[in-house]
Amino acid sequence: MGQLTAIHFAHRGSKRTCCAKACTANRIKVTGNTAVDAILRTAHEPGIDGLFPLPDLDPEQRLILVTAHRRESFGEPFQRICQALAEIVQSRDDVTILYPVHLNNNVRSVVMPMLGKLDRVRLVEPLDYRPFVAAMKRAELIISDWAASRRRHPPRQARADPARRDRVP
Repeated sequence: MGQLTAIHFAHRGSKRTCCAKACTANRIKVTGNTAVDAILRTAHEPGIDGLFPLPDLDPEQRLILVTAHRRESFGEPFQRICQALAEIVQSRDDVTILYPVHLNNNVRSVVMPMLGKLDRVRLVEPLDYRPFVAAMKRAELIISDWAASRRRHPPRQARADPARRDRVP
């Protein structure tokens, strides 16, 4: 927090942190979190559900959406992620996994052979933004290897922590 700043613009949830840094509460304006606000706004657009990329998916199936492509996950971490996904889908008849696979060969060279032939694992090309948000809405669980996603969750509505239950309203 700057000592010369008259007003601090903070994202939702950070006002307490700002106050702890010697700012008075009346100098802090909470503006929201642009990434979260964009997801929530898109999730409520008319017709967004019609953009869900698996229109033939049985509505009784529980959907897991996977987004994993970080450089830090290349190699053995990706193998462990894929093994865990395979174990889930092989042990649960009520689960389908949707995995928009990144174009990077470090991702594809692991994901395709480990998951490509499994029933109820749908490997698709990377999704555009709106279909991805539609998939987020439909998902029972979102699994990500993006640790920074913890900072981009709608407070008390959906948390995007790696391997944590998520739901977009």
